[in-house]
Amino acid sequence: MVRTEPTCEETGSIVTTCTRCGKTETEVLDVLGHNHVTTRVEATCTKDGSITTTCTDCDYVYVDVIPATGHDLVTKTVAATCTEDGSITTTCKNCDHVVVEVISATGHETETTVVNATCTEDGSITTACKNCDHVVVEVISATGHETETTVVNATCTEDGSITTACKNCDHVVVEVISATGHETETTVVDATCTEDGSITTTCKNCDHVVVEVISATGHETETTVVDATCTEDGSITTTCKNCDHVAVEVIEATGHNHVTTTVEATCTENGSVTTTCTECDFEEVEVIEAIGHNFVETERVEAEPGVAGHITTTCEHCGETETEVLEALPVEPENDDNTEIEEEETPKADGDTVIEDEETPLAPGEEKEVNQVAVVAVTTSVCAVTVATVGYIGVKMGWLSVFFKKLFKM
Repeated sequence: MVRTEPTCEETGSIVTTCTRCGKTETEVLDVLGHNHVTTRVEATCTKDGSITTTCTDCDYVYVDVIPATGHDLVTKTVAATCTEDGSITTTCKNCDHVVVEVISATGHETETTVVNATCTEDGSITTACKNCDHVVVEVISATGHETETTVVNATCTEDGSITTACKNCDHVVVEVISATGHETETTVVDATCTEDGSITTTCKNCDHVVVEVISATGHETETTVVDATCTEDGSITTTCKNCDHVAVEVIEATGHNHVTTTVEATCTENGSVTTTCTECDFEEVEVIEAIGHNFVETERVEAEPGVAGHITTTCEHCGETETEVLEALPVEPENDDNTEIEEEETPKADGDTVIEDEETPLAPGEEKEVNQVAVVAVTTSVCAVTVATVGYIGVKMGWLSVFFKKLFKM
């Protein structure tokens, strides 16, 4: 297994590899995400500030510049007078920045104002300084009223009047004509879920309009939930009972929660890696092929005359054994007097072997192995016949042949 840890910005992984077939599976580890710490330095009027975001787990740094605010200026003006200097003082609300501009004294700058005499009051010719309270006044006597009449009709909302005014002054006598009031009609637009309605009242005689807003009712919703499965998205569907508004929120498929069960392969039977999901009926089976026997020789017994041997092999993986029989070696006859022993032909049984000996006669005490028959030659013909008969029996009993061989060598 090879594990690569995730970082703040990159995914990690767990890679597992099958030791038999080399197949790999990769599990993706989610990105950790930055663990942000923010340091704020406020901007001043003349210097930029900053918001510095760093990650406690890596060397990530992001700096967001807060531009300098500039001076938030307030200007106070003290006007110069005819005899005293004035000033324009500019200060910043946020710092101690101050600029003072001196306005020099202007001296008197005069102008003449004529106030005509009215019907009831004297007039005047006033010579005054424009910049200070220096004044010279010449009186003009009152003239008396010269009147005229003006009629203003009443409207829906405003009174009318009969106004008698003097042509030469502001003397006015006003007789009020009461307002008529509106003559209205109403139009209703019903509110919907998302749009306001209205009650509009208008006047038939003027442009007077009053609109009363009926607030949108908002959706009257009901929610249907379809749960997500391992392979298919679910949803939360919100619909309005009163209109065709529909909002669908997708619930992402959860993905399988895998559990793996491994059955190892044997020499003769396949194994498997079965992956199932704990949340659904998902199942995936990967076959591991049978590895086959690997036999090695564990025991060998060599064949001897008249005694079979064997070779035993054992599987290194499972311990199963196989035995191969080694055929017994032939037993050679013995002859001590150089007289060839002739045997009468004996009927053959199934599996018996016919033995023919055409070799040179044996010397006294000399042995010779003949296929499955041991013959011992002795100096007398009687013993030879007896031994030959016993030897034939020994073909069926190999241990007796060995016994007589040892007997006559003593």
